[in-house]
Amino acid sequence: MGKKGREGKIPKPRQTRERYGNAPRGTKTVVRKGAIDKNRAGRDKNDESYAHLEREGKFRKTKLGKEVQHKHLNTELQKMEDQLKRYTFVDPLVKQQQVEAFELKKKERLFGAPRPWDSRMPSKHGCTWDVYECMDRCGDWENAPKEENLFESAAGKFWDLPETRAFCQTLNDLGQAQLKDSDMEEAVETFKRLLSLDEPDHACGRHGLLFCYMDLGELGHARALLDSPVFKGDTSALAAYSRALIEYIAWALLEEEDASEESACAARDAAVELNPYAGAMLAASGSFMRAIDPDEVPPAQETEGMVYRVEEAMCFAVQNVSLWNDADGAPEWLEDALDDTVLVEPLINPHPSTGLAMYKAVLEDLEEQNGGGDQMSEEDDEEPPGLVNPEMYTKTVLSEGNGILPKEGQAVKCKYKGFLDSGKEFDSSFNKTRKKHVPLTFRVGKGEVIKGWDQAVLTMSLGEKAKIVVESAWAYGKKGCPPRIPPNARLTFEIELVAIIT
Repeated sequence: MGKKGREGKIPKPRQTRERYGNAPRGTKTVVRKGAIDKNRAGRDKNDESYAHLEREGKFRKTKLGKEVQHKHLNTELQKMEDQLKRYTFVDPLVKQQQVEAFELKKKERLFGAPRPWDSRMPSKHGCTWDVYECMDRCGDWENAPKEENLFESAAGKFWDLPETRAFCQTLNDLGQAQLKDSDMEEAVETFKRLLSLDEPDHACGRHGLLFCYMDLGELGHARALLDSPVFKGDTSALAAYSRALIEYIAWALLEEEDASEESACAARDAAVELNPYAGAMLAASGSFMRAIDPDEVPPAQETEGMVYRVEEAMCFAVQNVSLWNDADGAPEWLEDALDDTVLVEPLINPHPSTGLAMYKAVLEDLEEQNGGGDQMSEEDDEEPPGLVNPEMYTKTVLSEGNGILPKEGQAVKCKYKGFLDSGKEFDSSFNKTRKKHVPLTFRVGKGEVIKGWDQAVLTMSLGEKAKIVVESAWAYGKKGCPPRIPPNARLTFEIELVAIIT
């Protein structure tokens, strides 16, 4: 028998510990045959429910991290605000001279220079002490620095003062964090405050505010901001393409009286002339999102030239591609103004950057798609059987039905499986507890499911099985459905229409 441990338990022999994975450091672990990989709670790590809980946990952890970041930035801003409301300007040289003069005054008092009759006179400071006692207890009150509220005295010029510039930078960081987390209403208030404190807008808070207005659909506020003095002389792709999109929506979608096709096309042409690469990425949004990982897009360097314009276009398109896709016909309208010869110029740059490499991947994907489409149309003008191509989804018939189609508003039952582009299954009608499919019931065409489903199921007949590939605009869009479906995700479904309820 081995010796008892600290808690009075007899430890297992070394051979047993090695066999079951509790081996000392430096020894080889031998796992039992058929052993199950479990976590500390004893749950099977390969089980789908465990994977779901793990994704939920990561999502909550990410959300908690964002909340902590927002709380930290708000705390820092509050501390800085309290200091700036009671700020005292002190010149070190003047302060040193004042200290020396006060010390000299105290020495003269000690050696009898002051007249004896004023030694007990009350101090002008307003305290209860006499002149000499006040000098010892209150110090040099005559030259004490006065507190100043910089939010009143330096409003609109915060960036010009070294004491207040850090407040502007922290406020901009908070706005960007809120924008990234889709807290648009809070981000609007943050950027508005930044612009009121820094009127020349050295921190570029106007760009964040403009994006918030565009994302919220407040086109009137966005147009007023673009016409304000803060955007005067702004040559960014965000300003130019936002103005073009506003004019297009006002003319083509809202049909406003003061909007016209000429003004919309003029704004579009000006944006394309400023940065054609941003237009190319917005027009080829499908290829752009397939060829680029948004988390790997490099920030645009503050330099002139083609490389900067491509990197600026990359950063702009990552944030704004969903806004253009949401406006019906906007990408196609933008594509009419693009010049293919200009778009290929970055590929011959002798000093390629990360941004140029990503841009090349976009063009290659687009060229491959266009080439495949041309070849198919030359070989056979007819559409392949079982393949239907509406605007935002693709349907491939796997097995035919009986020919009876559901009508809009009718209730239907469907079995399904859903997959991401990576091939990972994120949802299914299969019930693991009951070990059978439990069909999903909904009224088709009434918005009870994603738009891709509504449109695709209307084309399916009873008993039909089909594979549906839905673009993100007709699925869960830029917000996704965390933690299972990431933002801007294209989804693939295998659907079987099993019943039409009349």
